[in-house]
Amino acid sequence: MNNNTWISRGFVGALFLFSHVMVRADTLSNCQSSLDSVSRSEMSDICYTRYGSANEQFLKWRGYWNNTTNKELIAVTSWAGALSVMSSQSGWRLPTIKELNSLTSKSLIDAAIQVPESFSNNWMLQSWLTREEPVVTLLPISDAYLLSSSYQGNTVQPMVVNIATGLVESLPAADFNSSKVYILMVKEESPVWLKIVNQSTVPDFTGECLVNSNTNNSDLHIASCTGDDLLERWYYEENTGFIRSYNGLCAKTEGTVSAERIQLGSCEGDAARWNKITDTNDTSRFYFQYKSLPKACFYAAQHGGRDEIVTRDVAFWNFNADGCDDGNDDHVTWKFTL
Repeated sequence: MNNNTWISRGFVGALFLFSHVMVRADTLSNCQSSLDSVSRSEMSDICYTRYGSANEQFLKWRGYWNNTTNKELIAVTSWAGALSVMSSQSGWRLPTIKELNSLTSKSLIDAAIQVPESFSNNWMLQSWLTREEPVVTLLPISDAYLLSSSYQGNTVQPMVVNIATGLVESLPAADFNSSKVYILMVKEESPVWLKIVNQSTVPDFTGECLVNSNTNNSDLHIASCTGDDLLERWYYEENTGFIRSYNGLCAKTEGTVSAERIQLGSCEGDAARWNKITDTNDTSRFYFQYKSLPKACFYAAQHGGRDEIVTRDVAFWNFNADGCDDGNDDHVTWKFTL
């Protein structure tokens, strides 16, 4: 690679730094979720970021990888090859350089450290840049890039983001073979927002929605569904087990003792992870089982109880059966509705 190429790349990186600041969203996205473990199968296959003047629009991201279990990104060796890949990915496209650059951080990056620090603000995306061989190792981030749809010059020189530094560069066609070029694909699409509806019959909570107050570390409860309230909107991530609200925070327990409150908080670690277990008595209903305790779920409180739990508060409880299906408590069962 000649010096003129490096000068061109450095100039482009500086040119796009300002636009990066303009498009970056301050709102939490589920690409920022983090797990205590780094099991490949537990990582989300997709994640979302928000954009727009009111942060009400969503970009849906996924990698071009071998399979959804290992999630090992596959390198492309030419611009034509990348376009061929994308033509087979129905509904997906290459991100623009502004979209790709909005995923990165520009603060105190040390290119000598073999960790993609530039993606530290988006843990899930950063974790996609690892692989198992058979243990978790990093992609070869030296001279490695993420490809955008943008390009410059009379001949196609695609714009890329340097994985190690987060800087925007141009990539001459001849450098595809000597570099590692990977694809994150994107589409404009929001999560499928659902209501989580309690199924209690005594007292009659059936049809009441899980709601939040849009405040970090606030208690969750159930209330009559309004039909269009953003505080009733939830998105369940199958792989990670996060129950995410529209505002980007997650349902998490204060602790693992019965009558601990379920709150709205950061989407990280096992405290915010829940398995969705089907009720064997009614397969249209399910339980939210704590990820690491097979007998623990959250439920809607029927009346005042310990630790000042009151009616319609949502709390944690250790039940008698795995999956919490002990056959005598419908306060712990829920349904999804649109």
